[in-house]
Amino acid sequence: HVCEDTSKILIATRSCFGHTSIDYTYQINVLFNQHKIELVELLLSYINIHKAFFHQGHELLSIDTERDFNKITSQLTKMRQDNVQKQKSLEKIHDTNQRKCNLDDNRTVEVSLENQLSVPKENLPRNGSQQNLSNSPNTPIAGVEPTKQGYLFKRSHNKFKTWSRRWFLIRNGQLLYMKRNNASSTNDNSQQQLPQSIMVPDLRLCSIRSVNDIDRRFVFEILSPNSSHLLQADSQVQCDQWINSLQLAIKNSFKSSSDNIQNSASSSPKLNDDSSNTVLAEKIEFKQKMIKDKIEYVHSLPGNEKCCDCNADGPEWASINLGILLCLNCGGAHRGLGVNLSKVRSLHMDTWDLETLLVMSELGNSLVNEIYEAQISNGMQKPNAETDA
Repeated sequence: HVCEDTSKILIATRSCFGHTSIDYTYQINVLFNQHKIELVELLLSYINIHKAFFHQGHELLSIDTERDFNKITSQLTKMRQDNVQKQKSLEKIHDTNQRKCNLDDNRTVEVSLENQLSVPKENLPRNGSQQNLSNSPNTPIAGVEPTKQGYLFKRSHNKFKTWSRRWFLIRNGQLLYMKRNNASSTNDNSQQQLPQSIMVPDLRLCSIRSVNDIDRRFVFEILSPNSSHLLQADSQVQCDQWINSLQLAIKNSFKSSSDNIQNSASSSPKLNDDSSNTVLAEKIEFKQKMIKDKIEYVHSLPGNEKCCDCNADGPEWASINLGILLCLNCGGAHRGLGVNLSKVRSLHMDTWDLETLLVMSELGNSLVNEIYEAQISNGMQKPNAETDA
């Protein structure tokens, strides 16, 4: 009897649990679906409120300010057109004033140059035999008319790289410029002169190129063996004129140096044949002495007492495009490389010109080896005089 009662209670409890589980599941599903619907309704209401807000703002602005916006737009268009016309007018005025200023500056500096470069009559040579034979094509000569002159902006080599305006002139194969002189002359009879400074002593060793990769326009660069100089002209036309004038001066300097000895015999037509031959012989002798002195100077450069490659004593051969001295064995090895890599010449058996010796005197074995052997690996061994070629 007790078991039957317990069994009935268990069945009733199980049935109640099943109904309760179904009711719970139903309520959970109803709550979840209702929450999802309410969330979407709230989001939709929020979007509609924002839409209404911006729509009302658009209607308010379009009604009240459309006419003002159109008026402001038309005024801006007119102001832009007026600004373009005014800018063109200012450019014309600037060009006119710049040309006028350049003309005035040219007149002022020409007067100073005439006073500075003039030669007294008592200092002029009476005939060709009184001329100094040591005047080379690049030695400044008073009274020589500059081939090109004018104002340029020069960039300094200091830390701040400032630009200063100077008067430049090309004369006798050199590029010079006038320094400012603030000192006042106490002598009434003497006129104040502008001091000169030589920027490039020999244009034959330089190359000229235009520069477009900086923040200034109309800039060109003069590249020399020891340094480089940046100069700026006032316009592209003047920049091209300066570049052409410098290149022409370089060409004329080379031509002048090669024709100097050839024309020496005909430079004094009033001299007799014996006198002209004497002058020519003296000039040739003087040039040969200069070449001999230059060769001795090249021998005395640091590192030139030994071969650049094997450190053999007394090198008598030179590679003129590398600027080094070599022994006989290393000179033969360099000849095998070809003249495009190393052009070998004897110091005493071949003919030398002053221009090549001037380049050789600026280099030397020590300087060239510092460049070529700067990143040499530790495992490599440099050949010596006993090493087989």
